[in-house]
Amino acid sequence: MNRDHNFDTTTMTAAIGPKNTGRYLKAFNAFQAAGGFKPTWHWPAAFVTCYWLLYRKMWGWFAGYLAVFGIMHWAESTFDVAPRWGGYSIVYIVTSMVWSFVLPTVAAKWLYYRHCSKLNCRSQAISSRQEQLDWLRRRGGTSHLSAVLTLVLVTAAFVLAMATFPAVRKAIEGVPQSTSPHQSGDRLTTAG
Repeated sequence: MNRDHNFDTTTMTAAIGPKNTGRYLKAFNAFQAAGGFKPTWHWPAAFVTCYWLLYRKMWGWFAGYLAVFGIMHWAESTFDVAPRWGGYSIVYIVTSMVWSFVLPTVAAKWLYYRHCSKLNCRSQAISSRQEQLDWLRRRGGTSHLSAVLTLVLVTAAFVLAMATFPAVRKAIEGVPQSTSPHQSGDRLTTAG
């Protein structure tokens, strides 16, 4: 059943850690049986992607996830792409939704499988089985620091959004988006 010669339930269990081990092992076995990627559903990755990536110690995937958002934001603010809805291009909105919710939800367990497999491969150089499992438990598993990191990063993202999106900045500062006689307080007078 296992096509990956490095797939070992004991080492994968150590890499996953004690949280939801059975669910992940079931998905990992399905990937092994399929010989590669197989779409799955993962609610935490759908709604709290950044937190989930940090919680599972997937630092590189987290950095890549944020980098793609940075590139998308840069492209949105640099290029005038029509049609627009609510001040943003429809392409940006759709791309953001797919990147934010669809891809993480469908691919999260596969990404985690690749992450744990990489840890497993790196641990093969350790000669003692017990030291190998200890190393996997330290490098894998979950991180409780992720909640703090997520709070800091969400706050930083909010500050960045306020600084870079003119519509957001104007709304927060209370500057009206358009000026009309009724909004500015001016009265129309008629010549008598």
